Amino acid sequence: MRARAEQITLWQWALIALVAGYTSYFTRVTLAAHHGLGTSAYDYGLYDQGIWLMSRFESPFVTLMGRNLMGDHTSFILVFLVPVFWAFPSAGALFFAQSLAIALGAVPVYLLGKRLLHDDGLAVVLAACYLLHPAVGWTNRENFHPDSFIAALVGMAIYAAVDRRWRMYAVFVFLSLLVKEDASLVLVPLGAWVAIKRDWRIGVLSMVLCVGYMLAAMFLVMRSLIGVPTRNAWRVPSGGPGGFLRRVVTDPTDVVRHYWSDDRPFYFWQMTLPFAWVFAAAPSVALISLLVLATNMLSTFWYQYQIEYHYALVAVPALAMGTVYAVSRVAERWRPAVVVSAQHSISAHLSRRDEIYMFPTPFAAELYGPDDSLTGRRLPAADRVDYVLWPSAMDAKMKFQWAAWEDDFVLMAENQWWMLFRRASP
Repeated sequence: MRARAEQITLWQWALIALVAGYTSYFTRVTLAAHHGLGTSAYDYGLYDQGIWLMSRFESPFVTLMGRNLMGDHTSFILVFLVPVFWAFPSAGALFFAQSLAIALGAVPVYLLGKRLLHDDGLAVVLAACYLLHPAVGWTNRENFHPDSFIAALVGMAIYAAVDRRWRMYAVFVFLSLLVKEDASLVLVPLGAWVAIKRDWRIGVLSMVLCVGYMLAAMFLVMRSLIGVPTRNAWRVPSGGPGGFLRRVVTDPTDVVRHYWSDDRPFYFWQMTLPFAWVFAAAPSVALISLLVLATNMLSTFWYQYQIEYHYALVAVPALAMGTVYAVSRVAERWRPAVVVSAQHSISAHLSRRDEIYMFPTPFAAELYGPDDSLTGRRLPAADRVDYVLWPSAMDAKMKFQWAAWEDDFVLMAENQWWMLFRRASP
């Protein structure tokens, strides 16, 4: 245990401190508001009663609202809080869980920053920017909502997609869907990003599954519990989804006027300004949030397009991760020289550069450093390598060494003697 702790860097300790400090502060603030009668039956009491009933192995029919908890939204993620109620049956259980869940949204921002920017310090700064976003703090103070779990789960799904970790991607997409059925409003655009930028088969499959899950949740689960697939259709202008779609075709200028009315433009400005619109430099990841923002601004329900309410939090992970992604692309354009790892004989012809390594260094150090202490270790420079140059005729040892890292690179060019691999686009 002590050896593992010693492997944690100073910047990682800083991230842990940020998460712990945020969790502690907002747990105290929200619990104090609750003790001062600052919470309500809706938005806290109904979840408290529903989870308490499940902890007693009873149906979560919430008498505070007269319907099953899962009929309001299919927030199956709340089942994971049942053991918390067994161990800590206090009012603070939900507030601590919410504060921790929101704080953990900083972790995928840090991981993506570390992966793309190769700079722990900058990655922590960007994680702090997520925690300082007004929608994050306001959501934490607005009673309790399952939406709080979206921050970390969707963030991890985006990180996995960018880094091509498909098993991780599948796990976190599934967990995100458990938060509520309309998590698909951010997961379907994420699937579209994957289809365009990474793997069209995985992207299309995840889009189909997310839409399928949403429809099943609404038309099978929710309708069986409350008689209708959703109680929120009234929030769509022009008489509902059908009427709105007709209005888009017959009077698009009226739709534009709707989006420009009330506080809607200011809401968009509030949501995007905290990241100084840096994500605009390479906006593809940030655009994953566009459907959520558009849906919130479309709604006739005033709370939905106010930054003080939990609806806003769903869009923050993609904006934060999109900022990291954009910073990495800008940094890539300005990087003065590429880093190369090459087979020993060809590396002698590429030596006039700041960083040139003899493969398998820096992925696994070999004949490197003043002594043998680094042998076999992955060096920090491994994350900076842009190109790997290999002979076409690899021997068995080369193939074995290369197999551990080849997924991070794509074949760029080859001839009868050499193969040139380039790091896959971030």
